[in-house]
Amino acid sequence: DTCRMQLRLSASRVAQLQQLVQQFSTERSCTKRQLDSLVGKLQWASDVVYGGPLLLNYIRRCGGSCSKPHHKVYLRHEARLALQWWHAALQQFNGYRSIQGCQPRPWQLLSTDARGVWDTEVPGIGIFVDGGFCGLTAQQCQQLFADAPAVAAPIQLWELYAVLVMARLYGSYLRGQYWQLGVDNSNVYAWLSTGTVKGEVCYERALQYLLQLFTLQVQLDFRLQPFWISSSTNVLADAASRQEWGAFRAALRGWLRRQRRGPVPALAFLQRS
Repeated sequence: DTCRMQLRLSASRVAQLQQLVQQFSTERSCTKRQLDSLVGKLQWASDVVYGGPLLLNYIRRCGGSCSKPHHKVYLRHEARLALQWWHAALQQFNGYRSIQGCQPRPWQLLSTDARGVWDTEVPGIGIFVDGGFCGLTAQQCQQLFADAPAVAAPIQLWELYAVLVMARLYGSYLRGQYWQLGVDNSNVYAWLSTGTVKGEVCYERALQYLLQLFTLQVQLDFRLQPFWISSSTNVLADAASRQEWGAFRAALRGWLRRQRRGPVPALAFLQRS
């Protein structure tokens, strides 16, 4: 719909896909022909359901070793998780996705960071969203969110969790837009870029966070494009993660000058406190 600038799926199509995905999510195996048919239908729907194309890799890989249409394909654990995500996403799907511009809003407006126990005495996460910001310690995250990682969890897990918390807190502001997300952790950059989680460390928890992030993007109709930046460049989110508000205030003033903006209420609050 080029008048409303939307891509839409009809209610009947969504219902058919829900029924198909629910049927497969309870199965342990199927034929390669059935798997190819499922992947084809979900690939078509993924133009509207953001996050779907990335998760299709888990399903598609199950049939990689089969050459004949009648060969038996076993659905791996990751594929069943992806199917469960599709089923939940279609249930919460509002029926459309905004047609967003080709160029995302730059990463200077959106960045996250995290600090582990070996980096600072007070580990935590930092978030910067177009002038808004948030800094939470690991203990505060555990008090606010039941699914927060352990304090001593690997740093890449905390970095991914910072992105998830950002989407939870600021998703309504991100709605309907295409954003570059500045991250300084190579593992998280790869996970967000490919939609897959590799490695033995924190695999299950990281995959759960990734699926939750994609669900929020479907619900709130926004898109994130990860953009790797160096730690020395990620100054705003880094200062917020350390809760070094003096350094954050100085960095925010520089950001406001570069953006040619006046003072924001957040800066005024820091000046008063």
